[in-house]
Amino acid sequence: MKHKIILLILLALTIISFCIKASAQLSIEDAITKRKQLSAERSKIDKIVDQEYNYNLNQFIDSMKIDDSHKGEFETSKEFEERMGIVNKIKIKAKEQFDDRNKRYFENKREKLKKEIDDRNLEILNADYEVILSCELRPYDADAETFSIVIKYLPLNFKATENTIVPRNEAKILKEKFIEAVCKGVFQFNSLGMALLGYAE
Repeated sequence: MKHKIILLILLALTIISFCIKASAQLSIEDAITKRKQLSAERSKIDKIVDQEYNYNLNQFIDSMKIDDSHKGEFETSKEFEERMGIVNKIKIKAKEQFDDRNKRYFENKREKLKKEIDDRNLEILNADYEVILSCELRPYDADAETFSIVIKYLPLNFKATENTIVPRNEAKILKEKFIEAVCKGVFQFNSLGMALLGYAE
């Protein structure tokens, strides 16, 4: 019974591991969309953390029961100004106390959230994306003994021409087989967008 339970646990872990790997592999289109989403999420982090900081700061100040109400009906202007002057000093002191206790927490949270997104983005950047390419074989140049292959990947508006040296005694066979060939390419992100690392037929 004990061995059966261990076996079931190992099987469950294997399935979970497989699911994680399968879900982690994005298509090239999904990877581009995901990068845009991550960029949008990252740009909102400062605002989100600042909102949380301000909310907690205001909660802390409110807990001090400071009388910062509007000028009372029976309060002179001088009395109101003096009261507000004291209120402002108390709020400044309260903010200093709050920052002493919590500023590092919010700074760490901001950095942690950004790092999480940067790490996810880096995974996408470093991944290879295999795609099916459209490859067109141009007429053989017998003088130069070369075939020109036009490589396209429409979702990225990618187009390139590759000149391949093929001896004349092999050219006809290659052209016949090329009709049935499936062109596969591997793309990766670079500073300009996407780059084709290589392809095979």
